[in-house]
Amino acid sequence: MAFSVFGLFMMPFSPVGAQDLSRCITGSVVLPLLGGAGDGPIIPVRVNDHDVGMYISPDYDKIYVRETRDIRFPDKEMPATLDLNGYHYEEVDYIGIKDLQIGGADLGAVNGILIRGGSVQSAGGRPVIGVIGQMVLSRMLVLLDMPHGEVMYITTSDNAGCDDVGQQILGDKARSVRLDGDFQIPAVIDGKKRWFSMNPDLDVTSVPTSWDDLPEVAHPTLVRAEKTITRFDRFLTAGREVKIKYFEIGGERIKDDTVVLQRDIMTGHIGMPFFADRVVLFDYPHGRFYFKSTTAGQRPAGHHLHFTQTFTTHVSVVDRGDKAVNVVTADKKGKSG
Repeated sequence: MAFSVFGLFMMPFSPVGAQDLSRCITGSVVLPLLGGAGDGPIIPVRVNDHDVGMYISPDYDKIYVRETRDIRFPDKEMPATLDLNGYHYEEVDYIGIKDLQIGGADLGAVNGILIRGGSVQSAGGRPVIGVIGQMVLSRMLVLLDMPHGEVMYITTSDNAGCDDVGQQILGDKARSVRLDGDFQIPAVIDGKKRWFSMNPDLDVTSVPTSWDDLPEVAHPTLVRAEKTITRFDRFLTAGREVKIKYFEIGGERIKDDTVVLQRDIMTGHIGMPFFADRVVLFDYPHGRFYFKSTTAGQRPAGHHLHFTQTFTTHVSVVDRGDKAVNVVTADKKGKSG
């Protein structure tokens, strides 16, 4: 994939001089995020000569798409079973995408996975048909500024002194942690390190109940926590909503962080609440994740658009005479693609 067609764009918030950064940055492109506040990060792309929107998230490994009435993918190569989270599975098809363009870069023909069932979402006048994952994102630096509704793709050189180009871009106030080969970062809960996937599309931060050696996830806490039911694309999973007292990333204490403890996941997922008031930079070539707090921009209200999650509900028990009845009330709503 070549990105030499990108015009160099210097970040105005960087305290480093343009001459210093120009040694390290070979090209960049800035794209607007479609949708609004509360939506997953959606960018404008062109797929098979159609102008569409697609989510971006490093929590997905490949490119996943859905068909619409006007956009079809006839080049189905073979059916497969997709492991959604280690517990739930879905029938999909491997496909060939003839042409994918992001900004000024033409990626040409790429492979993708077709999720059965059509997309009904739209943002910025474009149908939203899927999500772009690690297969594309990991080849560059990705700066995601959800508070101000922008994403930037950056390519860099191998010049000496450019290993910390992410720090140069975001400035001295940015914090950073290791980004490992599985695209996860370390965080500290109750004084113990755990690895989390990063998913700015997910509208909650989630922790597996299997981490029961942590006091705030242990059985007594779990029993007292408020019950939730989280609906993903085609399945429901039960959980408990708790406020984590000690949650730290890169030496920064994450204040008032509410997480959902879920049984049907195998790793933690840092979701949209973390990204809502921060500029973040995924430096995949150098294995670092940078972030710093920022003030919120004037983005329009969104429509709770997310690629997978549809809603989180709270479950209460109501006594109706001779038996208890579970009553589900909507708490957070969202539309799946």
